[in-house]
Amino acid sequence: MDKSSVAGAFLLKPQEMICLRNRDKWFVLLLSVFLLNGCGLELFGQPSLVVRIKDPSGLAPTSKNFNVRLKASNDHKKNLQLPECDLSQSAGCKLTLRTETAGEREVWVEALADDNEAVLARSYNKAEFVVGGAEIEAILEKPCSVSAECDDAEACNGSETCEMERCQAGQSLSAGDECVLADGPGHCKEGSCVAASCGDGFLCDGDECTSGPGGGAEECDTAADTEECDSDCSAVACGDGHLNLSAGKECDDGNQSNNDACVACKYAKCGDGYVCADGDGYSCAESDELSGEEACDGDGAGNGGETETCDKDCTPAV
Repeated sequence: MDKSSVAGAFLLKPQEMICLRNRDKWFVLLLSVFLLNGCGLELFGQPSLVVRIKDPSGLAPTSKNFNVRLKASNDHKKNLQLPECDLSQSAGCKLTLRTETAGEREVWVEALADDNEAVLARSYNKAEFVVGGAEIEAILEKPCSVSAECDDAEACNGSETCEMERCQAGQSLSAGDECVLADGPGHCKEGSCVAASCGDGFLCDGDECTSGPGGGAEECDTAADTEECDSDCSAVACGDGHLNLSAGKECDDGNQSNNDACVACKYAKCGDGYVCADGDGYSCAESDELSGEEACDGDGAGNGGETETCDKDCTPAV
């Protein structure tokens, strides 16, 4: 029933109203139910929508000119001026839209430049126009017509797309995913591509990598000394000269010799079968079990203990 037909139900002559009361009270009851159920609500107000425009990205902070487009079965567009609007404030700007009939509509709000032509930012909502006015937030976003206009050249935050004439963010890549910078390889971190570096916790092992040992690829990257990886991004190896306590090393003199103060990355001790002599940065006295250099130790080839020439306390046999 449209407005004219509803209004017509009330255009009764006085004598007809009296007759109606006397003859058909049921009709009055049905008409009351009809109105209470909302079929005749448009008699008491026009369907409306309160729109709160917000610009959290600062795309159009000084805009006071707006286009509003509504779409149900047809497109309707209206240019509005809000001279008191200040989109730089978090509360944004408010406007009220009205239509002749209630129902759902697509709503675009466009913030315009000073020339009242160029679109600086655009929002999109689906909303119900009802008597009394529902309220929505119109969040302004970058306008577009094709997805290529949305590309921000940042691979790590995903591929941007143009949806409902607004740029929409892509799915960000995971932290550590590989990306490429102009000057070399990188990793994604918090949506941005940052240069790969030893200690960032992400392995760069390609031919183009230069953050590993000797300026080449990384062998590992655990961001610190661990049981299997040194902090210089090389794999743990006894004799590499890197003292990695997490790997169980007590010392590392950078060589494979066992006849010095560091034997297999452990401090030399009497009974290990190797004769300790100071050198390469470590002193035999650093061992808790030695006071200085040994005169002998077992057979000197890794077999400790008493021999014909050496007592078990690493002194010469007499």
